[in-house]
Amino acid sequence: MHRLIIPGRTSLFTAAGLTLLAALSLVNSTPAHAARIPLQRVHVADLDLATPGGQRALEQRIDRAIYAVCVQPNRDLPRTRRVVDGVDACRSAALASARRQLADLGIRPDVRAVHRN
Repeated sequence: MHRLIIPGRTSLFTAAGLTLLAALSLVNSTPAHAARIPLQRVHVADLDLATPGGQRALEQRIDRAIYAVCVQPNRDLPRTRRVVDGVDACRSAALASARRQLADLGIRPDVRAVHRN
């Protein structure tokens, strides 16, 4: 079973079989947040990643997981430069982690930039 895990500010995501680790959001980071890294799971075992449809589905799952980890916990905060930069840093780290985990499993889908909301 393969799974990806992306750590974030309040939630993490995992994919079926690999573990993605992303940097914590810089927004409101405290020692308490640093001690507890949330994860989100992204299941991939049911996808045929050899097909464009399977790769699109994986990209959408990763996008939703990164949103849950990096954006959702910060939605009620004022859109200051610090908040925006923290969310962007979280997204970049989460996506890089997902790519590394997929590569470690020998999976090379075309996972692109995460959509901005």
